[in-house]
Amino acid sequence: MENWDPVRKNGVVFAFRGSIENQPEHRFVLAGLNEGKWYRLHSVDGSSVDSKVPDRDLMVAWLRVHLGQPLSSELVLLEEDDAQH
Repeated sequence: MENWDPVRKNGVVFAFRGSIENQPEHRFVLAGLNEGKWYRLHSVDGSSVDSKVPDRDLMVAWLRVHLGQPLSSELVLLEEDDAQH
């Protein structure tokens, strides 16, 4: 599930893994982002390294979240980056 606030230019992805044994990676196509912008990603539980990615990686190539254990979850915080690239 994704929540994006276009006024604050930030949001969160709530990723949940069910009980199926061989589904550790989930992919999310994000909506509501601004074309031509970069975004900072922060994994709250540390399942992935903080990163900065262009919009096309999140809108076309998908956000990938790895959840190693069944019945686990992760929050990924998103924030539009105003810095020049």
